[in-house]
Amino acid sequence: YVIFDMGAGASEETLNFILAVDEIVVVTTPEPTSITDAYAMIKHIHMQNKEIPFLILVNRVSDEKDGIDTFNRIQTVARRFLDCEVKPLGMIPDDKAVQQAVTKQIPFILNEQSVASKALLDITNRFETQTFKEIHSQSKISFVSKLKRFLFER
Repeated sequence: YVIFDMGAGASEETLNFILAVDEIVVVTTPEPTSITDAYAMIKHIHMQNKEIPFLILVNRVSDEKDGIDTFNRIQTVARRFLDCEVKPLGMIPDDKAVQQAVTKQIPFILNEQSVASKALLDITNRFETQTFKEIHSQSKISFVSKLKRFLFER
């Protein structure tokens, strides 16, 4: 797997990378501004390529209901205004161990007892074993080929 952390917003250069991928994981939090940014990114990408599937990862949830509500809000507006289906990837609880790891400048995943680490490991294990086949693009064109096309054939 190759993961690009693109941050909020997209430039012409980052959009070329994004449009070359097989699927997009949109990370959001339950905060309204984060949900708005996530939807704006989904809309921007979906307008360029309606075939790329979106997975939603809700970070820093206070409880399961918080994560489900956040996903449902994004799913509702994506369906209503874009006719776009998004799929839940999972949720990561808000965890002080993450803040402590940032302060220590170490990956939080090294603390195997943290709830955020456990959630992230669960998500990655499900992703690897299930591979979300029902939403993977069936494109025969490789990521590298798509990226070359975007970078050099425009």
